[in-house]
Amino acid sequence: MDGVCNVRVVCRYRPHNKIEDTQGGQQVCSFPSKDSVKQNGRPYQFDRVFDPSTSQHLLYKEAAQPIVSDVLKGRNGTMFAYGQTSSGKTHTMEGVLDDDDLRGVIPRIVDDIFTYIQQMDPSSAEEDNKVDNFMIKVSYFEIYMERIHDLLDVTKKNLSIHEDEKKSPYVKDLTEIFVSEPQEVYELIAKGKSNRRVAATNMNLHSSRSHSILQITVKQSLEGEKKTLQGKLYLVDLAGSEKVGKTGAAGLTLEEAKNINKSLSALGNVISALTESTKRGHVPYRDSKLTRILQESLGGNAKTTMVICCSPSSFNDLETKSTLDFGKRAKAIKNRVVINEELTAEEWKKRYQKEHEKNDKLNRVLTALETEVRRWRAGEKVGASEQVGLASKRAVTGTRQGQSTGGNIAAAVATAAAAGVPMPSVGDAGISAEARQAFEEERKKLFADLDEKDGEINSLGQEVERLKVANVDLQELVEMTSSEAAAHLKKLTGMQEECDQNAEQVKEVYKALEDMALNYDTKNQELDEQREEFEKLKEVSETVQNDLQVTRVELKSLQEQILSRHGDLENVLNHWYNSLVGLGSELQCDMDSCMRPNAATLEESIASLRLLDTNLHSSLKALTRRSDSLSATLHSTENELSSRLEDISNLKLRVSQYEADSCSYESNLTELQQSNQSLQAALDSLSQEMTALTAAANAQAAQRGSGSKDTSQRKASNVATFPGSSSDQPADSLLDHVILSQLASVD
Repeated sequence: MDGVCNVRVVCRYRPHNKIEDTQGGQQVCSFPSKDSVKQNGRPYQFDRVFDPSTSQHLLYKEAAQPIVSDVLKGRNGTMFAYGQTSSGKTHTMEGVLDDDDLRGVIPRIVDDIFTYIQQMDPSSAEEDNKVDNFMIKVSYFEIYMERIHDLLDVTKKNLSIHEDEKKSPYVKDLTEIFVSEPQEVYELIAKGKSNRRVAATNMNLHSSRSHSILQITVKQSLEGEKKTLQGKLYLVDLAGSEKVGKTGAAGLTLEEAKNINKSLSALGNVISALTESTKRGHVPYRDSKLTRILQESLGGNAKTTMVICCSPSSFNDLETKSTLDFGKRAKAIKNRVVINEELTAEEWKKRYQKEHEKNDKLNRVLTALETEVRRWRAGEKVGASEQVGLASKRAVTGTRQGQSTGGNIAAAVATAAAAGVPMPSVGDAGISAEARQAFEEERKKLFADLDEKDGEINSLGQEVERLKVANVDLQELVEMTSSEAAAHLKKLTGMQEECDQNAEQVKEVYKALEDMALNYDTKNQELDEQREEFEKLKEVSETVQNDLQVTRVELKSLQEQILSRHGDLENVLNHWYNSLVGLGSELQCDMDSCMRPNAATLEESIASLRLLDTNLHSSLKALTRRSDSLSATLHSTENELSSRLEDISNLKLRVSQYEADSCSYESNLTELQQSNQSLQAALDSLSQEMTALTAAANAQAAQRGSGSKDTSQRKASNVATFPGSSSDQPADSLLDHVILSQLASVD
């Protein structure tokens, strides 16, 4: 039934989940009847309440199925689920597509639409309501971070919202696909779900991070009435409100939660504006993309059903009460529902003829009333049978307003006559034919002027509407540009701070490089000194080796001399021994031959022997001393030689270490030179790229400035007030950043 109707609100409780059991949550709700619930003793009344044991089929039959018939009759319909995160919204709206028991509202509605179309029997339909054909098209999109993204075409992002000629909002450039069977719709839903943003939180492993909207448009042509009916159905799965303390959101998930709560807060503000004031004032539909799209569903031309999803646990008691209060306010919203029909030219002609005939009848009534008034003013009495409101009631078949007007005039005149009020005479109130003709000409002229003014008003109204649309687009562009400029300004500020930090780090690196260079020079100087010392030690080593060679030659000659002296001593001793033997033999012969030896000869022989023995002892002592001296000299020479050899080996080890250090320093110096060359090349390329980017930015700014002067001035002021916006400082910051990255790669 068309007219004013309230938003239908149903409440669904889900069963306890593992998180609530782990936190020790208890059930704090009860269900006194099918349309009421008590939450912690506080009663709430809704159109229908479903307890945790309710099946998907029962929910659909009592909450969503009536919307299908409304849409197929040419009305708009909306159904959306609202509640905190992990309250069962997506399960209610989508469920499990492949499971007959767990399927949600969306697949069941799709099945019902096609079942209704397939079961229609054209021969049994009334002549005026025969359906020529049906056209069904599907769109699927999401609102993510206050941006509209097409889920059926991922290349379409940040789509804009416009209004049609009936002031109904729609998403421009949205993909619309015609379908002919339920399976095609299921495939589109599966494709859209794969592109929708989800994330894991402490409350839900598959938490929706965006509001998804499935739009189904059903268009049908009626042969008998020569008109087309069009019904739009919006199936909305809202993202749940979140408490960061429970969900543990951080980073991007936290930003998503902020935007979700912001859009849901805007939805609550719209509902408050529609319900709390007795005289409706401004309704902030434009505060959010979600409320802008749901403008027809909230206070507009649509039959809306809201499913508020709740938790039965005390762990989520505060969130559940907030959801119930939200549904209670939404229940007071009134929508004005009409059938969306498009008439053919023939039907418009018929309706025009009816209105034209009605207008002719009203003109006849008006002429009769004027005649009656003139008669009253002329002083004549008009009988009850002659009065338009009484006697001509059967002849006048106009509107109720015309009849009541005629009756009121006749009654007023009759009352005045009965009260004795003097009526104007014919001479006073008579209208001549010339005056009447002039009056008719003036009236025609005024009507012509009114028609002209109406045309001007219509053209001006169209121009105003066009300017309003352009103004809205311009405001959206300005808001988008301002938000982008603020984001870029924030990003540039962060980059500037990062560049400042990098500059400090580069200064530290430069200082470290200077210390390394100074240390390198010191090491080179030490290496040169050690090389000179090595040369001196080498010369000393050569001298020692020469002395050692000479000592070895002298030692060899001494050994030869000792061997020669030993031979001589042995010969002398042998000679002496032989002499003694001969002398003994001679003495024995002399004693045997001469019993009386010659005393003088004997004494001479004994003296000579003593002299010979003394000489022999002195020679032996001299040879022994010479041998001891040569042995001591040889031992000292060998000790000195071994010490010199040890010094030489130590010097060789130190020389090898110095040579290794020198090679290492030279390789480090080579790497630093290469790094310096690469950094210089990177600096040149970045300078060229910075010049190109600056030229492109100036060109783009000039192009934008030609489109919107105010926007360009605002951008120019933003650039002028940005700290460090000169052409040198960004290049230095980029240079510092590149130098730091290159030095990090070198390290």
